[in-house]
Amino acid sequence: MLEFGFFFMFTWISLHFGALVLINRGLKKKNFRSRKVPFPGGFFLLMPLFFLPLISGEIKPQEEIYALLIFFWGGVFLGGIIDDLKGEERAKGLKGHWYLLKKGKISSGNLKIILFFFSSLPLVIFFREGWEILLALVAGLAVINVFNLFDLRPGRSFRLFLFLGVLNTIPSWIGIGAGGLKYEGGEKIMLGDSGSNLLGSIVAVEVIAGSNILPWLVFGLLLNFLGEITSFSRIIENNSVLKWIDELGWERGNLKEK
Repeated sequence: MLEFGFFFMFTWISLHFGALVLINRGLKKKNFRSRKVPFPGGFFLLMPLFFLPLISGEIKPQEEIYALLIFFWGGVFLGGIIDDLKGEERAKGLKGHWYLLKKGKISSGNLKIILFFFSSLPLVIFFREGWEILLALVAGLAVINVFNLFDLRPGRSFRLFLFLGVLNTIPSWIGIGAGGLKYEGGEKIMLGDSGSNLLGSIVAVEVIAGSNILPWLVFGLLLNFLGEITSFSRIIENNSVLKWIDELGWERGNLKEK
């Protein structure tokens, strides 16, 4: 309960502070409802992440694994923020980025995948060996991209993260998911790729370090495949229950625009 409360409050406070900073700097972006929302909020999700492995009591700052985690999350954030600031609108999905690559052009999405790969490799090698290294890399990258695919509506990535936290009974995930959903779900900040990818990277650590890769591999590849052939927004909007869950908390934030 203490772990849940800490991460709920820390995530909420971090995003609230982030929104104030972004508003003060005039950094906003129109969301799907043409509302100007403080953006990008991913940087302010980094702060709770620094404490995530420490609060569990299993890792100390001086341990090698902590450095590997920070390196991994830093690479994921860097890839996401590049995509937030320089992302090509014409490159949609994996097929779009593959098309540009065949044309000899490196899209921000391609660069993001490269950064994800090299930043996760030391962590994977630390925990896995043999053929599991390849499986963990593929599963981890696929799971991260799932959150990217879901980040099309306010709070949707946090909803997925919260659901996985409840499903796996991980208090820190539930706290981060609930705290972030309360704020981003209310359209008071927009995570962007940098934030949604960070959420995915938290799950990816569980994929890489956990005992069973196969369920996560199936989960990641299946949702990535679905994301290429259909639209998650269309699926959600055509289901009254999913649509109701998806729209919970949508409202204009109370922060004053400057």
